[in-house]
Amino acid sequence: GRAFLKGHVSDVAGDIWAKHHVLVMPSLFEGMSLAMVEAMLCRRVVVASDVGGATELIDHGRSGFIAGSPFSAQLDEALENLWERRGDLERIGEQAHEKAAKYVPMDAGQLLLDEIVELVR
Repeated sequence: GRAFLKGHVSDVAGDIWAKHHVLVMPSLFEGMSLAMVEAMLCRRVVVASDVGGATELIDHGRSGFIAGSPFSAQLDEALENLWERRGDLERIGEQAHEKAAKYVPMDAGQLLLDEIVELVR
């Protein structure tokens, strides 16, 4: 396959997730990935290795797919699971959105601002 580095985009939902359907994150170490959360909030399916906070948001086969590790055999298995369920990607994307929206409030910036204002009073 080929990879293209497109550079910076200002509209993540429109420039990235309107044109792509799956995020594959074979990480050795990851915290709670913002890229994963963004993709899920945009109703996209994530295939991630079982590191960091991935399993807090992804229920394998329901709201995305978990590979036991980022190494080829386990990543291949997770990608095969995704391929077998390719007809369900829209539904899985909806489940991903629901899961991420419960974890990260859509008005997180306003909530943070409100807390800061409260602290300085």
